[in-house]
Amino acid sequence: MSDKGRHHPQTILSAPQLAEPAWMTRRSVCVFCGSSQGNDPKFSAGAIELGIELARENLGLVYGGGSLGLMGVVARAAIAAGGHVVGIIPSSLCARERPPDNLHELVITTSMHTRKQAMFDRSSAFVALPGGVGTLDETVEQMTWMKIGHHQKPIVFLNVDGYWDPVLAMFDRMVACNFVAGEVGVEVVRYASEVIPAIKAYWDRETRESVGIAPALTAMIEGAVERGDDPQAELAFAIPAWTAAGPE
Repeated sequence: MSDKGRHHPQTILSAPQLAEPAWMTRRSVCVFCGSSQGNDPKFSAGAIELGIELARENLGLVYGGGSLGLMGVVARAAIAAGGHVVGIIPSSLCARERPPDNLHELVITTSMHTRKQAMFDRSSAFVALPGGVGTLDETVEQMTWMKIGHHQKPIVFLNVDGYWDPVLAMFDRMVACNFVAGEVGVEVVRYASEVIPAIKAYWDRETRESVGIAPALTAMIEGAVERGDDPQAELAFAIPAWTAAGPE
């Protein structure tokens, strides 16, 4: 196929001073939030505090790449506090949402779908700040992927001033009506200062559970070898995909 007809899924623009992509060596948190600031200053205050906290904890910020609304607020706060920020945006939104010039890395994708996949690939956790239907769509998609075993990365709703209460009530109703089995699998906090402790507690819990299943997996592999079975085939049924890869 000629290069003219080849599909290029995304363009990556990186700051020239970086010797290697920082996301390869740093855990990053993906923040979903509105391209508007909303009508309550508490929303922006929460975004500012979250950006600062991520920088202080040396956790990278992955976000939607724009300079408007809470997206711009959290990105500017993280950068000003010395944090590493990656913006991921589809080319169709670049003119409307105007990516900042001082991002450490800007990823321009060809579609919303490839944008969301890139955000997932580069993130170790997800946080939902107040936002609109796009924010809800992105967060619920990660919840869906978690429920089907596609990943085991923490998802946190930053419920500023009760903004997410109606949505959280709907999740409870889904469980009560047996449309969702068990818990929906998200953490809910009211203050930005509680976000990172919730994420770290989740990471610690997943690490302990992964370590806990190691003896059983070892016994399973040894048994398969003794029987002449394929250990990889055994593991394919025994280990969820996220366990094999580890919490990123």
